[in-house]
Amino acid sequence: MKRPSILVSALLAALVFSQALALQAQDQEKNFYGNFTFGYRAVDTSGATDKYREHINLEKGVRLFNFNLTYLATNDLKKLFDRIDVNVYNFGGDPFETFSLSIQKYGAYKFQFNRRKSDYFYGDQVGPRGFFDTNSFDFSRISDSGMFSLTLTKNINVFLNFDRYTKSGSSVTTFDINRLEIETDKPLSEKLTEVAFGFDLHINRYSLVFEERIQDYKNSNSLFLPGYADGGPGAAYPASLDYFRLNQPYDFKSNFHIFRINARPLDNLIVKGSALLSKQDTNLTYSEQAGGIDYLDRSFTTDLSGTGKFKREIQLYDLDLTYLLFDKLAVIGAVRYNNFDQTGSLTINGVREVADFGFGTLGIEAGLQYQFSPRLTLTAGYRHEKRTLKNPGSEEGEDGDEELAPPDAYFQPATFAEKTVRNSLFGNVKWDFKNVKLTLDYQHGNYDDPFTLISPTLFDRLRATARYQRKGFSASAGYLMTKTKNDIPGGADFRIVYGENGYGDVWKASNNQFNLRLGYNAAKINASAGYSHIDFKSDTDRRVGFDPYWSGPAGTFLWPIHYQGKSTLLDASFSYVLDKGWKVGAYVNSYTNSGYWPIDRTMLKGYLEYTFPGGYITQIGYRYVNFKEKDSGFNDYKANILEFSFGYRWE
Repeated sequence: MKRPSILVSALLAALVFSQALALQAQDQEKNFYGNFTFGYRAVDTSGATDKYREHINLEKGVRLFNFNLTYLATNDLKKLFDRIDVNVYNFGGDPFETFSLSIQKYGAYKFQFNRRKSDYFYGDQVGPRGFFDTNSFDFSRISDSGMFSLTLTKNINVFLNFDRYTKSGSSVTTFDINRLEIETDKPLSEKLTEVAFGFDLHINRYSLVFEERIQDYKNSNSLFLPGYADGGPGAAYPASLDYFRLNQPYDFKSNFHIFRINARPLDNLIVKGSALLSKQDTNLTYSEQAGGIDYLDRSFTTDLSGTGKFKREIQLYDLDLTYLLFDKLAVIGAVRYNNFDQTGSLTINGVREVADFGFGTLGIEAGLQYQFSPRLTLTAGYRHEKRTLKNPGSEEGEDGDEELAPPDAYFQPATFAEKTVRNSLFGNVKWDFKNVKLTLDYQHGNYDDPFTLISPTLFDRLRATARYQRKGFSASAGYLMTKTKNDIPGGADFRIVYGENGYGDVWKASNNQFNLRLGYNAAKINASAGYSHIDFKSDTDRRVGFDPYWSGPAGTFLWPIHYQGKSTLLDASFSYVLDKGWKVGAYVNSYTNSGYWPIDRTMLKGYLEYTFPGGYITQIGYRYVNFKEKDSGFNDYKANILEFSFGYRWE
């Protein structure tokens, strides 16, 4: 935690505190309301510090935990605005800081600005079953967004939006060169700026929205070896590196044209449509320098440089229709079309590689919706989608040669077909009965000739939800089941993708999720409890074939891929108002995961709060975290977090 951020936080807290006193003295002013709390956090950890930083990353020090202020204008100020809202959370060095400002005049305009700052750290080194990860990340992300909308007339609104995302920090990643895996430093520097403007027109039964959006993105994208590297004692190859640098910065600019329409031209017809047209231009530069000993024990040097350019065009069109045939029966339908085209070239040391490919997707939906009663509705239908791969070509050649290879040389689909067809059925039931709401949704479909080896050919999805509300008691439950399967006959050829060689190569995966939550709210008591369970399973025995090479003849080997994970999450919270000033609360959370990566995490939190006469608040809170990886134990940690806070609430 940096000292300047502590000082700023303390000064801001003092300023807010003095303002609260001034507001309290002005009994006649009733247009301010809000609250703030600031205080100190003490942190004690033991075990894997890096894992604690990855999960929680709370440090000791002074913090402004929250500041919320609303001002309602009076007298002459109402000519300028009606309301101002300011919200600040976790200011002063926490990993997640937020700030928002909103100014609006009802029926005239609204301005809003939001800033979110988050820090991310990852430093895992050892996992279960000998898993070893040398990658690490330590970076900050800042997201700024602004919005201004202006009401010109009762039917026309115009708007201007601004978004900016920055990411900066450091990381370590691995890179293979001459059969030597090295750890390289990879600085992180990204920036995305987006500006959007448009108008919203709504007249009687019609609503139109038109939006123009512009994006500008830059990424430094570089890595280097910080010194000398070799395979160490007992290495299989004598390769070593004296130096290595790779720079591939790139940037792109995108333009979007967006149009949306909602219309009800007839009493029994509803039409919804949208269109998105976008173009993107990407430029990159490439340079690579390396020197050392290769895997054949010969000296080598590498010095490569070049440039690349890519163009991408996307068109998306959606049209949804609902037509009421009778009082209780409606026909629903939709047409969706997506077209994607990308061309590009990369030239390195005079050798040029050109790619030109794309795909088009056409989807059609049709169904019926029947309303048995105002509380019970049934929907069922059919969905058909066809995706066609276009011009999948690529070639290497001298600079200036742009001839493309035949379609079977690049982006070869898994079954040597250039069209993928998806057919599916869907159904939905909604039932609202007094205090109970039930939904049931089911989808079944299949793919013919999928593009990739990991694409499913068969899938099923079932989702059910239930909600109950009566006075202060509430209950909700949900179940989600998904199953996917790939049953393409034949095996996977390591180099040619797929071939009719008689090998079986079937894989399947399933995911079952169940959640239950209970709650009770009363004047003095708030309580809730939840349970969630996730069971994921994936099974395949893949037969991989490889071509002959200088190292040996052609052959095959069996690649079994079996994975299962079961996760259970339990949580409960409770708060109770003891009397006019005292309040106590507690929270418990337990997470367990079994299967490939057994994990156990327990978190306990409790607090005691007292409200003084006049609106002052003080609170003491304690949090305990115990994390265990049952197989390895290398990443286990415990944390004790104690927070003292003081604040003020005015209404």
